[in-house]
Amino acid sequence: MSAISNNLENQLLNALLDQAAYPTHSTVWIALFGTGYNLESNSFGAEITGSGYARQIANFGTANGGEITNTQTITFDVNSAWETIEAIAIVTGAGGVQGNGDILFWTTINSLNAQNNLDLVINPGELKVRLN
Repeated sequence: MSAISNNLENQLLNALLDQAAYPTHSTVWIALFGTGYNLESNSFGAEITGSGYARQIANFGTANGGEITNTQTITFDVNSAWETIEAIAIVTGAGGVQGNGDILFWTTINSLNAQNNLDLVINPGELKVRLN
């Protein structure tokens, strides 16, 4: 992932330097976003909607060397009714409900045209979050 949301930056700074409690998340999800995303400011306005879209649970191993990766295959069954997918994010949110929660980390991806009806598959170890 190439970016951290402003919301997460603030939570980490407060937890590390202001001694505020950091909310832990037992489950995080992967969400997909189309054109017009503003993930830096925690906006879910461009999250893909309808036609069978659902966030997918992501499990991660133990961080090592400032990096952590996913431990299981994550699959989205892309539907031709979806718009072009341009970004992906690790998010919180009760039950993975679209638009709920907070954006943690995000990155752009090569545009995935939903018209091709190809599955979006993230294999173990392919989803990397690095702090440096």
